Amino acid sequence: MKTNFSAGELSPRLLGRTDLRVFENGAARLRNVFIHPTGGLSRRPGLRFVDRARGPGRLVAFEFSTEQAYLLVFSDHAVDVYRDGAKVADFAAPWSLAQLDQINWTQSAATLLVVHPDVPPKVVTRRSDSEWVVTEWTFSEKGGQLFAPHYKFASEQTTLQASGTSGSVIVTSSQAVFVANHAGARLRLSGREVVIAGVLSPTQVRVDVKETLASTQATKDWTEAAFSPARGWPMAVCFHQGRLVIGGSRDLPNRLWLSKSGALFNFDLGDGLNDEAMVPYRMMLEFSAARSPVGLS
Repeated sequence: MKTNFSAGELSPRLLGRTDLRVFENGAARLRNVFIHPTGGLSRRPGLRFVDRARGPGRLVAFEFSTEQAYLLVFSDHAVDVYRDGAKVADFAAPWSLAQLDQINWTQSAATLLVVHPDVPPKVVTRRSDSEWVVTEWTFSEKGGQLFAPHYKFASEQTTLQASGTSGSVIVTSSQAVFVANHAGARLRLSGREVVIAGVLSPTQVRVDVKETLASTQATKDWTEAAFSPARGWPMAVCFHQGRLVIGGSRDLPNRLWLSKSGALFNFDLGDGLNDEAMVPYRMMLEFSAARSPVGLS
């Protein structure tokens, strides 16, 4: 007697395993049905033709409210918007067909945050049924400093030295660290921020000083923006307890960044207070290194 299907569809390798409870509660093949927690099955709802898609792509659910739900159909450099079985809008998008498998997204109210490791992160905003816009992420800024994640990709011994403390100056590195795609990226020298205006060589860049530099001495205390054309962009994103969480990037695939609590685009680590931004992966490595005799590479 078969009383339920709570174990779902079984592997052929389990056929004949009458000694297992899952054998009693499973099936060899289940298609077009839903398995209920109570053990029974029901047929899935039927389908109906709504529209013909532009081509291969991905479907993204967008629920603005309990009464306004949309389906976003991502295809090659385009997004079509459907509501209640009818197309209500379409707009251009920066993601190619080949990139759609790697996009990740999360939604808050009328905005959809979309990331891909090779494309600057975007904000898709619903203004009305028929008006949708795509804009760049904008990190919080104060006093010339952009509160975006930073990281030192070069070795700890690499130093940077500025030719001046304000205006347009030349920054020289003790090792080759710069590439052409660094143009427009931000650096922090001893906590003071500058923007790379142009790359002169692998060891020199011209920068515009956003915060007056402390000195013109060479320093090991420097970082660069974690996200840039040179280093790649976020790979995954979600919300957690009032924070925006970024999971990895092209050049830092195993790292996490959590924004300041209640300030989704503020990644200022500050003094480590409870509501300030966090980098759990860095803390985990420091915790392990402090308690292990084996060095970490």
